[in-house]
Amino acid sequence: MNRAVIEVKAKPLRLLSRDDAAAYCCLPPKRFEALCPVAAIPLPTGKRVFDTHDLDRWIESLKANATDTDADILDRLG
Repeated sequence: MNRAVIEVKAKPLRLLSRDDAAAYCCLPPKRFEALCPVAAIPLPTGKRVFDTHDLDRWIESLKANATDTDADILDRLG
């Protein structure tokens, strides 16, 4: 059997729509709007988009604030 190798180079998008930004953050769109403090950027066309660099900084800040101890987690669980 013959095998073929296809090399695909795709450049990731930097600017995302609200729905794509929500998916990027693994959140449903309405939850994304409620939780994400990142402001959309208005383009000259009027479209509003989210910069993945800003989203990445927000995600990193979530990781930095995740310093719960085992006792904290158990307290929340009841």
